Amino acid sequence: MRCDAWTGFLSRLSTGGTIARAVEAQLEAGARPEIVVAVTHGLFVGEAWVTLSHPAIREIFATDSVVPARWDRRLKTVGIAPLIAAAVRRLLGGGSLSELYQEVPDLHKLAL
Repeated sequence: MRCDAWTGFLSRLSTGGTIARAVEAQLEAGARPEIVVAVTHGLFVGEAWVTLSHPAIREIFATDSVVPARWDRRLKTVGIAPLIAAAVRRLLGGGSLSELYQEVPDLHKLAL
């Protein structure tokens, strides 16, 4: 099966090893070398940026739940405060969280 484009999603990225192996596997499967990585908690510890230096990784989106010690030109941070506030408002007001998930905009629009 050919994979034209690939986006990797992780809840936590520490050293980058898992995503680096996934990138290699996707490229071997035929994915275009235009990979986007999205993580909830980007720790980027140790040699993470070296591990993630593959030229096929075009962008890395991470929430601002953790402030990385080092930055990379490909890193785009996404603020989560508005999402948390909306979830709390819905929970306290008896609203629907599932509707909130349907309203999440494109990552590129959220990047700071």
